[in-house]
Amino acid sequence: MKLYRFCAVFLAILLFMGSFGAAPAEDTSGIRRIGRITGGSLRMREKPESDAEVIASYSNGTQVNIYGSSGSWYYVEINGRYGYMLSKYVETSLEYTHAGWAIGSSPDRIINLFSSPDPSSDILRKCVGETRFEVLDQSNGWIHVRSGLLFGYVQEDNLRMTDTDYSAVTCLTEGEMKFTLEAGQVRTNWHRAGSQKSLSTSIGNLACTIRYPVFVLGRIDAFFSSRIHEIMDFVSQDHTQYHSDKHAALDISYSSSKLNDRYASVTLLSVYTVDGLSPLSFIHSCMLDLEEDIIMDGTALLADPDAVRFQYDAKYSRVFGNMTGGYVSPQDLDLFSHAVLDENGLSFYFQAGEILPLDAGMQKITLPYLQCSSVLAISTPLISDGARQIDPEKPMLALTFDDGPSAETLRILDVLEKYGGRATFCVVGNRLNAFSNVLKCIAAQDNEIACHTWSHQKLTELSVKQIQSQLTRVNDLVFELTGKQVKVLRCPYGSFNSRVKKVCADLGMIIASWKVDTLDWSTRNTSKTYRSLIRESRSGYIVLMHDLYATTADAVIKAIPELVEQGYQLVTVSELFAYHKDGAVPGTVYMRLDPENLATE
Repeated sequence: MKLYRFCAVFLAILLFMGSFGAAPAEDTSGIRRIGRITGGSLRMREKPESDAEVIASYSNGTQVNIYGSSGSWYYVEINGRYGYMLSKYVETSLEYTHAGWAIGSSPDRIINLFSSPDPSSDILRKCVGETRFEVLDQSNGWIHVRSGLLFGYVQEDNLRMTDTDYSAVTCLTEGEMKFTLEAGQVRTNWHRAGSQKSLSTSIGNLACTIRYPVFVLGRIDAFFSSRIHEIMDFVSQDHTQYHSDKHAALDISYSSSKLNDRYASVTLLSVYTVDGLSPLSFIHSCMLDLEEDIIMDGTALLADPDAVRFQYDAKYSRVFGNMTGGYVSPQDLDLFSHAVLDENGLSFYFQAGEILPLDAGMQKITLPYLQCSSVLAISTPLISDGARQIDPEKPMLALTFDDGPSAETLRILDVLEKYGGRATFCVVGNRLNAFSNVLKCIAAQDNEIACHTWSHQKLTELSVKQIQSQLTRVNDLVFELTGKQVKVLRCPYGSFNSRVKKVCADLGMIIASWKVDTLDWSTRNTSKTYRSLIRESRSGYIVLMHDLYATTADAVIKAIPELVEQGYQLVTVSELFAYHKDGAVPGTVYMRLDPENLATE
C-alpha cells in the first residue's frame, strides 16, 4: 500500500445545477475574470433581467467568478451558484486565461506551489499529491495554476491534465469564507484501541514527534511501523531538497475507535511545518480486523455499496453548500477503500486541495449510524446502539411537509438528522428536476417521499385517467431519481373522492390527511407555526406543514428539540401506520393512529 493512498477519494468535482437552472449554459473556457461586489448587497438573478427570479443575495466584498456578459449584466458564479448580476456593482480585480484542469500525477509526492517558474523562488504552499488545480498556461516545464484565491507555479511532472471540469470549486468568498463541510480535524486525544507508542528524533533541522498505536499483532503492527517510517522518509526528502537551512517539524498523532473486540479503526494525522510556510497536513485512515490481524478492505464494511454511495453523494451535496442542484459522482470513484467506522458513523476524510481549494483545509463527511447502519455488513454494539429504533408504546408524531421540495427543505433535514427524526415530504412533481438534489437528500436520510401530484391540481375535478397521470408521473420520477417507491398520497387542498381512493387502491397507496393544520401557509409566521406545532400535537397525529417557507423551517428548527425532549418519536406516515392493527390499507384515508388501533404485538 503506497504512502498517500490515504488520498482515498478521487472526486471528479461537482457540477452544480441549482433550482436556478443548469450551470453553466455559457462557454466558460477562455478568458475569465475575478471580481468583487461593491456598493452593498447585490442579488444574483436567474436571467439578465431586473424582475427575474432572485437566486441569492451577497454582501459587499464577496468574490465573484465572471464567465461572460449580456448587456449590462455579468454571467457569474459564486460557490457553485450560477446567475446574473448587474456589472456596474461588480468590480473586476483580475483577468486570466482558463486553459483546463490538472491534478497531482502521483500520491507519493509533495507538490510545491512556487511563486514563479523557478525552483529557487519562494514556495507559497505545500500540497499533497492528487491536489487539483485550475490551469492558466503551461511552458518550459512549468504549469501556471490557480486554487481558490491562490495563484502559483507547479513543476510539470507533478501534475497531469484532466478533462473533468472543476469549475464550481474555484471561487471563494474572501472575508466571509464559509465551508459547511465538517472540519477534517482528527481528535488526536481519542485513543480507544491499541496502546500508544511515542518517539522523538531529529533529521538535521527536522524535528520529529511521533505517536501511533500498537496492538501486539504481527501484520497490523508491522503496517503502522512501516507507514511511520515511510512518512518520515517522505517528509525528510522534501526538507533536505527545499528547506535544509530552515527549522521544520513533523508531528504524527492519531485517533482510534474500537467497535468491538474484533474491529477497530485508526486515523493518522501528519503535520509537516516549515518556518514561514503554512503547515502541510494529511490524513490516512484504515479499518483493522484484530481477529484476523489484517488491514481491511473498505468494501468489507458494506452490505450495500450502492446505497452507501447514494447516501454519501446526497450528504456531500448537502453539506458542501446551500445548493439545490445536481452533484455528479464519478463512476470510477474508489470511495470505500479508505472508509472507516468510528464513534460517530461511517467517515470519509479529504485532504486540503482534494475537493475544495487549498485554503479550505481538510474536510470530512460522516454518515451517522442512524442513517447507514442498515447497509453495513458488520454489526457491533456501537453500530446497533446508533441504529434507528421505534417503540410503538411511546409517543409517535408524523410531521408532513407539502408543496416542496425547496431550499428550505434542507434546513428541516438538518434538524431532523441532528435529533434522529424522520418526516414525510409530500412533493410536487414539476419541482423535482429543479430540486433533484434536495429530493435525494430527503431519501438518503430515510425520510419518506409522498406524492402531492404532478402539478398540484384538485383531484376531485379530474377523471380517473387524469388522476392516474398526476400520481404515476410523480411516483415514476421519484423512483428514477432515488430508487424509492412512493406509498403515500397527500391530496392537494385535502380533496379526495371515490375515484381518488380507487386509483390509490390500485396503486397500493394510502391517503394521508392530517389532524393538525398549523396554517403555516397562511400566517407565514414563525411563532404561530411553532405554537401550533407544540400545543396541538398529540401521539399518533399527522401534522400538516409546508417546506416552502423560511418561517416554517425556523419554527420546525425551534420545535423539534422540544418535541423530542417531550418524548415524541418523529416518524414517517408509513412508519406510523406500520403499527396499525390492520396495517396500512391502500385507498384508505388516515388522519391519525388512534390508540385503540395500535397493534399490541
